Amino acid sequence: MSSHVDSIGAMNFRRMLAILAIFAAMVAATLFSVAHVSAQETPTFLTATAGDQQVSLDWSDGLELDLTYNVYRSGTAGGPYTDPIASGLTVSEYVDAGLINDATYFYVVTAVDGAGNESLNSNEASARPQDLTPSAAPTLLTATAGDQQVSLDWFDGIELDLAYNVYRSEFAGAEKVLIASGIAVSEYVDSGRANDTTYFYVVTAVDAAGNESANSNEASATPRDQTPPTITAIVDPPANFDGWN
Repeated sequence: MSSHVDSIGAMNFRRMLAILAIFAAMVAATLFSVAHVSAQETPTFLTATAGDQQVSLDWSDGLELDLTYNVYRSGTAGGPYTDPIASGLTVSEYVDAGLINDATYFYVVTAVDGAGNESLNSNEASARPQDLTPSAAPTLLTATAGDQQVSLDWFDGIELDLAYNVYRSEFAGAEKVLIASGIAVSEYVDSGRANDTTYFYVVTAVDAAGNESANSNEASATPRDQTPPTITAIVDPPANFDGWN
């Protein structure tokens, strides 16, 4: 009787051990799955740099070798971030092109492992694309000498939002000093110059975003004294003139 009880007890003990082993395996599998998902390193140090109609993104690489990245964009801080604008990226950088200048864009990035597990969102980064393209340089600059002044004229640019800067030097090809800015017309009179001195000029165009063009052609002129001399009339006295009384 005692041996039979012992046999039943041993059997129950083995069953209990089997059940515990199955339970432990299930727990281990669950823990592995959770650990594997949580092991996805959330991308960090996401930065966004504005360009002309584009934003350049960069972030810190994850440590896992099988990671790819998804990029999400929103027009509002904090999202929502629903559908990625780029997925399966194998490098930790991305250029979002074809954007509208002077609009702010917000971004987050996630990491995805080989099993398809996606991390939490990275930090949010934003940028505002700007017009960075200067207009064409002014052309056909001419300089006409006057009396203590030089009159400049040049060809209008085709952009409607242009203003002009005028630069001057006393040496050909030398670095020039800004003497006038924000000019709304394509002409300028540089007055108060010294006659018989040659002055050299270039003009640049500046658009509404502040982008300045390259220099125009160089033009020069030498102001001259153009004031006629004063003539004093001399009257000969009569032949019988014997002096003033």
